[in-house]
Amino acid sequence: YYISDYANSNPNPLFKKLFYMTFAVFGVAFGSWITDRVACQQVHEVSQQLFGSPSVIQLHAVWHVFIGATFWFLISLGVMFRLDQEGRKFRLRDENNLLFPVVELV
Repeated sequence: YYISDYANSNPNPLFKKLFYMTFAVFGVAFGSWITDRVACQQVHEVSQQLFGSPSVIQLHAVWHVFIGATFWFLISLGVMFRLDQEGRKFRLRDENNLLFPVVELV
């Protein structure tokens, strides 16, 4: 039983939204890390041309911020998954704020 199957079959739309948001945030993190690893010199040259300093654009820092957010989302998904499997009712504290999801019991 895969979590993607669960996300697609779960009647709770919050789980599906958070599931896809997690992958989107991970995509940004992974993309910034790969770009930093592959094209570091070119990124520094662009930064030098745009801002006058080669160290303004820090994709490695972007990686850290977004991978941290990815783990926060994964923990939230795990809590939601566990509560759903136990048959307990839950909701997000603020359903409009998917950037910082906080799961709470109803």
